[in-house]
Amino acid sequence: MSALQQPPPLPDVPFARVVPDGSGASVPYLLRPVSRAARFLLALPLPLMGVLSVLLLLKQYRSGASFTHDTNHTFIFFFDAIVFGVLSGVVLAAAAVAIGCAWRRLDRPGRRRAGGCGAAALAAGVLALWFSGDVFQWGKSRAYAAVNPLRLVSDCTAMASALAAQQPPRSQSFVEGAHPSVPAYVRSLAPRYVSVTAGQVEVIMSHDFVSGAYNESFIVPLTSLATEPQSYAAQKRLTVLSVQPPVFRSPAPR
Repeated sequence: MSALQQPPPLPDVPFARVVPDGSGASVPYLLRPVSRAARFLLALPLPLMGVLSVLLLLKQYRSGASFTHDTNHTFIFFFDAIVFGVLSGVVLAAAAVAIGCAWRRLDRPGRRRAGGCGAAALAAGVLALWFSGDVFQWGKSRAYAAVNPLRLVSDCTAMASALAAQQPPRSQSFVEGAHPSVPAYVRSLAPRYVSVTAGQVEVIMSHDFVSGAYNESFIVPLTSLATEPQSYAAQKRLTVLSVQPPVFRSPAPR
């Protein structure tokens, strides 16, 4: 076979097309343009990372809204971050491969859009991890603030009165949150336990599962504070939820 009868050499780039020029001397090649479907796939990592980031933040908010103890949440977030990292890694790796395959065939605006979508997807994941702790604390603060102080104090006063009316009188009581002796409103908060003494009721929403000694609680004093609620909260490391009647959050948020 003569040199003129040999087929043209294969192009050294993928996705090329032949451009006929009417002469038999050489056959030029041009890169095929990126299709609309491929451009859609190049932009897809950004909404996917957006969805993953929103789901992560919603998970952290829900954890805070259910009064999860900070120590317990540290372990929960560790596994949440692993799952989020694996899923994000799959999305970002696929985006990097797609951009790498199409980069030479994209025009300059197309490259900017593809690179911008990839960078924005990465930024969305980093920001979701960075703000997850703040979202967790925000959810918990909103859950504490949503309590009705008047109904809470009324139920706690009733529990203290029932404790004093027992024969023989008891100085303290510690019951599960679902116990029938717990009034309806306090029980609707779904506490773990309720600790009742003559001077204070502690509605325990969760506790540190590592030591079991630290609680997330509503503190309802039943006697005079002998000082301003803000001063009392500062002394006890509490947060004021209501001044009249006095209701506190324990412990104060970090």
